[in-house]
Amino acid sequence: MIECRGRNGWFQLAEAEVTVLLDGTAAISISSKQPYRDMPPIYLSGSLGEMQDLLDDLQAQLNAESAKFTARCLR
Repeated sequence: MIECRGRNGWFQLAEAEVTVLLDGTAAISISSKQPYRDMPPIYLSGSLGEMQDLLDDLQAQLNAESAKFTARCLR
């Protein structure tokens, strides 16, 4: 279960969706099972390159933290 913090508090992730628009803008929408009217609780938008860099950076951070966690557990 992945928990997220949105405008109305904490929620459980139900869907994460990536969209690339015709102008090259990439967007990531993160939402719960509760429907929303106009915008999902968490919405990230930027150029395709910026969004790829963000996701690459987050992946690298997650890998580094995971390695540290594993090393602590093996002590």
